[in-house]
Amino acid sequence: MSEDLQFIYKQEFWFASAFINTALVSGDQKSKEIEDLIFEKLGSLKEEDIFRRELASDILDMVKNLYINCSWIPYIENFPYKDENSEKEYDVLGYFQFEVEHYKGNPEKKEKLSPLLIQQIPFIILDTLKGFTKKNENRGLNIDTESPIFVFVTSNGTKPKEIDWTNDNIEKFKKILGYWNEIYSGAWPDYNENLYDKRIQNNLSNRLSELHFIERNSGFIYMAKQNYEDFFDSYMRKFVLDPTPKMRAVLFALRSINELLDTLFLKTQSESFIDVETIENKIKNLRLLRGLLQTKLSIFYNELNYNRRQHYTSVLKHLLAEFEIGDLVSRINDKFNIIYDAMEHLYQKKNEELQKRTEKGLNLLNLLFGAGILADLGSVIIIALSLPAG
Repeated sequence: MSEDLQFIYKQEFWFASAFINTALVSGDQKSKEIEDLIFEKLGSLKEEDIFRRELASDILDMVKNLYINCSWIPYIENFPYKDENSEKEYDVLGYFQFEVEHYKGNPEKKEKLSPLLIQQIPFIILDTLKGFTKKNENRGLNIDTESPIFVFVTSNGTKPKEIDWTNDNIEKFKKILGYWNEIYSGAWPDYNENLYDKRIQNNLSNRLSELHFIERNSGFIYMAKQNYEDFFDSYMRKFVLDPTPKMRAVLFALRSINELLDTLFLKTQSESFIDVETIENKIKNLRLLRGLLQTKLSIFYNELNYNRRQHYTSVLKHLLAEFEIGDLVSRINDKFNIIYDAMEHLYQKKNEELQKRTEKGLNLLNLLFGAGILADLGSVIIIALSLPAG
């Protein structure tokens, strides 16, 4: 039965995508401020601040025994993104990385941690980041607080014993696995079998001693203790952890471009907005951003083409599919085409208006000539110019 198996918590890695304006803020400085803010927030946490009151006692104990280190990781520099709604400008796309560990050096306490407890603190931190981003001194910072903080949880042991992760055992323990590899799960006891079946799909590990799951907003890595010591830092960080926030940062940027294209399209349909040149310049900049993102994606696609590492390519394929990168790129390309059509319509409209104004001007001149007004006016000017001075 799945209740007979217990995963032993090891540590966590959190990721939050962001744009920054390096003329206004330092990513490294902001990472230190965020780290201090988290400790301040959690240090003052009270029972009434916790949504799940039945978990309050455990959570208050967890935050007293929390190790966390925040760092800023730039991913695409010289990325000139401008938010049309706030008029704020940024020049770097990257992400904040948090190395997190509860009860460091206390294995007995770690054994008592469950996914339901682990998920509570990232929820609290996300609300804190929302307020932090809105401060005036952080106008050069735009953290993706619309998405949950991505949480990678790792485990290096199971109780009562280690087992081989055959397909039969994955099926046998799918309920407990489902809670760990979907960390933001509500953990209700009456989920149906189909949900658990979906959650155990796409185990990316090729080894019976490991499990690698990456979902939309969380991931779970289990490695037998010796594997963890030997290969986590040397392999898993580089080929499983690192690609995930990079792909998620691309997703954040693509979503942002997608929203800007919607805004620009609506402006092309507004009677009060007829500045074609302004729209043209914005479209050129968005094309540049799309090109920068596609260049980064090409690195992943090149890895897939060369197929250098079977496991790594499986991770990349899964990330591209899980984050629906191809679909979003396709929708963005379609929107560019729609806006090009709208721009063509605007050009035609402007030309027609110019032509109408020209025709009105010519008609007016013909009218004035026909009435002799311009001829009489010309004679008066000639006479005036021929009069002697003084």
